[in-house]
Amino acid sequence: MHFLKTYGHTFLLLLLILGCGQKPTPTTNKPTGYQEFAEFWTHFREAVLKEDWKTLTGMTVTPLKTRGVMDDMPEIAYSESELETLFPLFMASPTGLNMENLNETHKEYIQANPEIIFREGRLPMKSSENKASVASMEFEKNQSGWKLVFLYLEEDVYTQTGKDIAL
Repeated sequence: MHFLKTYGHTFLLLLLILGCGQKPTPTTNKPTGYQEFAEFWTHFREAVLKEDWKTLTGMTVTPLKTRGVMDDMPEIAYSESELETLFPLFMASPTGLNMENLNETHKEYIQANPEIIFREGRLPMKSSENKASVASMEFEKNQSGWKLVFLYLEEDVYTQTGKDIAL
């Protein structure tokens, strides 16, 4: 009883302090739960079409690595806070894959492809059970499920995000 009288207020204050702390901030590296690429793509596509950049950020490993369209261009990373600026610019950039419409954007490509059918040696393709490339996007599956891990960006996207790509 002496303990409660002496330390009771301190103990209650400690509980109050610990209980009132901020909730942990969710990270974009938490599991998506999507172990199958088809299921991941359905939700990824939905987020893109709704322009739900917050959900898309949760489906992305950060920092998100990027490179220009040429292999000798430097890799540039985008933090989680930069993705809401990057995603709309990337989605509005051309894929260069549609020979009938060279101005087809990534968003239009995603909209036109509710399912992804992988083909050996051409896009979209799976280079392994845990790696896939779709248009200018690369995805990987790890223990937390499928995630967007890499983008190939047009030079004007870098310019619009304020990133310097000078070699």
